[in-house]
Amino acid sequence: MTLFFGDIDPLILKESIKYIRLLGISLPFEAIFQTCACACRGYNEHRIPMFVSVSGSVIKLIASFFFIKIFKFGIVGAALAIMIGRIYNAFVGYTVLRRRSWIVSVLKCIRVNFSLLKSVFYLGVFSSTEHFATVFAGTIKTGYLVPFGISHITASSVFSTFSELLNTTPFAMTTIVRNYVAIGIGSKNIAKAHYMIWKCYIYNVFMALIAWLTAFITLPHIFPLYTENEETLALLGIILTINTFAIPLISIFTVTIRAALDGAGDAKFATIVTIICLFVFDLGLGYILT
Repeated sequence: MTLFFGDIDPLILKESIKYIRLLGISLPFEAIFQTCACACRGYNEHRIPMFVSVSGSVIKLIASFFFIKIFKFGIVGAALAIMIGRIYNAFVGYTVLRRRSWIVSVLKCIRVNFSLLKSVFYLGVFSSTEHFATVFAGTIKTGYLVPFGISHITASSVFSTFSELLNTTPFAMTTIVRNYVAIGIGSKNIAKAHYMIWKCYIYNVFMALIAWLTAFITLPHIFPLYTENEETLALLGIILTINTFAIPLISIFTVTIRAALDGAGDAKFATIVTIICLFVFDLGLGYILT
C-alpha cells in the first residue's frame, strides 16, 4: 500500500489493510463454492448455484446492515459481511453436492488421469490466470481509493454487495450460453449455436435492464440504512447511475461473447483480451483518473 500510494493517513491505512486481509481469508471459501457451482453446471443443474448465489448475496446485505449500521464496524463490517456470505455459499454448495453423491472422498481422487488433466489444465490455466488478475486488479483498485478516505472505500464495498445480487440472474445466463455453444459445436450444428448466443444475449439484456432500473429507483431509499454519511451516499448514487447504464448496455455483451468463446473451447483469446483490458483500463486508466 505504501509502495503504491506513499504517505497515507495511519488510521485509513490500518482499516484498509484489515479490509483486504478479511477478503483474503474469504477467498478459499469462494474457491470451494465456485468449484461446487461448476460441478452443478456440469450436471446441467443451473438452478442450485443461482439459488445459492442469490441467498448468499441476501445474507451479505443483511450482515452488512448489522455490522455497519448497528455495530458501527465501518469498512471492517463490510469485509466481514462478504466473508460470512462466502462461507455460507461454500457450506451450502458442498452440502448439496454431498447429498446428491456428486463428489467422492479425497482418497478416491488421488489417482491421476493425465489425459483428462491435459484438457482441464488447458482451460484451467487461462481461467485461473484471469481470475487471479481480476482479484489482483480489484485489490489494487481498492487501494486507489485509500487516499480519498473511508467514505470512498465504504461506498465501493457496500455497492459491490448489491451489485453481486443484481448481477446473479443475468450472469447466470452466460453459463447457458456456454453450454449451448459447446453442445452446438459438439454436434456440428454451428447455426444453432450462433442463434442461441444471440437469443440468450437478448434475454440477458432484458433481465439486466429490469434488475438495474428497479435498483435505480429503489436503492437510493435503501442506501441510508447502511450509512448516514452524506459523502458516502452521494458516491453510492453516482456509482449506481454509472452501473445502471453500463451493465445492460456494455457488460452483458462482453460476458455473453466471453461465454460463447469458452463454450467453443477458445479460452486463450478471451483471457488475453481480458487481462490486457484489466491492466490498460481498470488499473492504468483507473490510476490516471483517481
